[in-house]
Amino acid sequence: MRKLALLLTILFLPSVSTAGNGGKTFMFICNEFIKSVDNPSDTNIDRERVYRCGSYLTGFVAASNLYQDLLGGEGLICFPDQGITTAQLARIVVKYINDRPESLHIDKDTLTGEAVMKAFPCK
Repeated sequence: MRKLALLLTILFLPSVSTAGNGGKTFMFICNEFIKSVDNPSDTNIDRERVYRCGSYLTGFVAASNLYQDLLGGEGLICFPDQGITTAQLARIVVKYINDRPESLHIDKDTLTGEAVMKAFPCK
């Protein structure tokens, strides 16, 4: 139980910087990431946004896997054995946020956690 509390605390800690941390901003940033995956030759893509979304989601997966290991295999998120791509994860999170316009003000950490737990629940 203590490990689960640690996991939840770390996963849902507010970010140090709250500027641009809401769901609306994150959805905008990750839409740019998805656009770059779908159209890699597009020269109008904001590479900073692409990097921000991709690096955040990559870190989220790494942290989730670490916490699951710390819990001895028990966790709230169970990614497929074959793994997932960052683009797939970006699409999942963007769709989750887009489907809930009433939650656009909620921080990206919470929304990402909810989206991923819904998409990849542990059985």
